[in-house]
Amino acid sequence: MAVVVQEQREGKLIRFSRKMEQIGNRLPHPAVVFLYLLLIVFVSSAVLASFGVEVAYSAADGTGAVTETTVRVVNLLSKEELQHFFSNIVAAYQSNTMMILMLIVAMSLSVAEESGFFSAALRRVVAGAPREVATFLFCVAGVCSNICSDAGMILAPSIGAVLYKSLGRNPWIGIATGYAAAAAGYTANFLPTGTDVLLSGITNGLSEPHGFSVHPLSNWYFLCVAVVVIALVCTVVSERFLTKLFGDTRLERDPGASLQTSEAENQGLKSALFTFLAMLVALLACTAPENSLFRAADGSLLPKSPLMDALVPIICLFFLAVGIAYALASGAVRSAGELPGMIQKGITNLSGLLLITFPASLFIYEFNRSGLSTLISVYGERFLRTIHLTGFPMLIVFILVISFLNLFLYNGSSKWLILAPFLVPMFTNLGIHPALTQVAYRIGDSCTNNLTPLNACLMICLALMQKYRNPQLNPEEPGVGTFLSAQLPFSLAFLAAFLALLAVFVFAGLPLGPGTPV
Repeated sequence: MAVVVQEQREGKLIRFSRKMEQIGNRLPHPAVVFLYLLLIVFVSSAVLASFGVEVAYSAADGTGAVTETTVRVVNLLSKEELQHFFSNIVAAYQSNTMMILMLIVAMSLSVAEESGFFSAALRRVVAGAPREVATFLFCVAGVCSNICSDAGMILAPSIGAVLYKSLGRNPWIGIATGYAAAAAGYTANFLPTGTDVLLSGITNGLSEPHGFSVHPLSNWYFLCVAVVVIALVCTVVSERFLTKLFGDTRLERDPGASLQTSEAENQGLKSALFTFLAMLVALLACTAPENSLFRAADGSLLPKSPLMDALVPIICLFFLAVGIAYALASGAVRSAGELPGMIQKGITNLSGLLLITFPASLFIYEFNRSGLSTLISVYGERFLRTIHLTGFPMLIVFILVISFLNLFLYNGSSKWLILAPFLVPMFTNLGIHPALTQVAYRIGDSCTNNLTPLNACLMICLALMQKYRNPQLNPEEPGVGTFLSAQLPFSLAFLAAFLALLAVFVFAGLPLGPGTPV
């Protein structure tokens, strides 16, 4: 399929991002960067521990019950901690489940990609359609992929890479767009998720004594509208910014036959469709009846059930089955014996991921163990106490502070357990409904998920960029600066969009969810 490189003028934002990329890429290899960060954590913990630095705070459990907790900075260079570190190096590496998940996703997508299924299917579906439409639909799927929890941040960029490659576009755009949609858009979804249950349980336990009730659907209306808004913003940033930053290609439409599928491809697509429908019927049979395989003990499916827990493996199984059906029917492989080699080819280029995730896993493990993440979070909360603001301006400052803290304390529920006992009562006394406090927290907790180095999926995206690099468009090897220079505009745009949407709900008096006023 012929492609030509799109030539586009560069504006100030593009030039600024390229400068950021140059600075970021002057850093050593990502594996070396994480070793430096690990060393900084060791030294910082030793210095702070020598001064007896500790922090006392009130923390909530999953029901909202508050207990007093004191965290002292741990000296990671002490004899006991060094013994623990060397004894748990393997355990720390194994605790990074994202690496294993990425390999599973890669294996499930490999047959569909290597056999040509994605290319043929997309040529049939999106031929002639404006590329912005395809990008928007992909962004909607990316935003909603957080229903798979953190696994969505692996699925979205992985699928984005193969989709954009199949469309004859730069796969780097699909990787960066998918990651931004899934990570920075983590707060939005059309369906209730486990996060809704967890956060609302904490909030409700603290709000009930003040006469307010918060349930898992208290933010649902806001989250549904946010899906469309964030997907639109994501589409604009992707098409107007990433295409200029990374470079893009467009399909050569003359003579026009390049988008046509062959008879063998059509046969493969029919087989893939029948396989998909058969698997869909099987899935419905395992979920629709009462007491079926994927229903919870109480018969429910949402927001928590075996179906939701098994969603990622189910999606991977669908891709694998459809890819195999297409490969065999189209003649891409002559026998099932060729399939393992095709799967192996799909994961070969991810070998660099094994190297990068080793020091990254050790850094994250020791950073959390040192107590530094809790120290930063608690002092961020205390900073809010010194700000004498009320109403919507207070919410804006709150969201900005949470966005900053998220760079250091990535786990959203952990931050909320620490911050909620102070913030929920304080904001309630200022006339802010606990459900509004919760949705403001979720906005701040989302917008920088794609920027924090504590997100292991960042390293996975770098491995994907290396795998799908087009030397004609991107002659230089991808680095941390390459990826983060593309993510910052998404974070800023999402933050602005979330704040604007929140302002509409607040000043128009729209309910955040069923039975939940602002």
